[in-house]
Amino acid sequence: MDADEDDVDTDEDWASMDEEMSNSSDAEEDFMSNTVVVEEGAMPFDEPKFVVFYSTLVSLFSLFCFNCRSPSPGVTVKKCGTMATVIQLCAMCGPKKQFSWRSQPYMLGRYPAGNLLLSFSILMSGVNISKVLLMFRHMGLCVISARTYFVHQN
Repeated sequence: MDADEDDVDTDEDWASMDEEMSNSSDAEEDFMSNTVVVEEGAMPFDEPKFVVFYSTLVSLFSLFCFNCRSPSPGVTVKKCGTMATVIQLCAMCGPKKQFSWRSQPYMLGRYPAGNLLLSFSILMSGVNISKVLLMFRHMGLCVISARTYFVHQN
């Protein structure tokens, strides 16, 4: 088999993949199978979790003030372990009426749910806390500290 025959085979493979991808009913089926639905009142540990990038959070909350709808408010993002808190700073609303959004609910009245769930998952899986936190730091994820992990165990 020479190089020209390899190119033909490869092109045919790509052509068949293009035909498969262009089928609109398959695209609709994929969309429906990837749609996330959560029952109302679901507990935080039953909900799916997502990794969200800083730039997408800022771009979303920079569109308009969620209180007065004026365009382009300032945005500040604070972290508490795995939880992000986004604060909009709007010139029209002023500092007394800032809009604030948290990326997760609190559990036990004072702990971000993701922080507790991460601690519990690490404990139940039996993995080394240092290795897990190192992996998350290599990914650039905001996570709890080893100290927080041990506080959660008390």
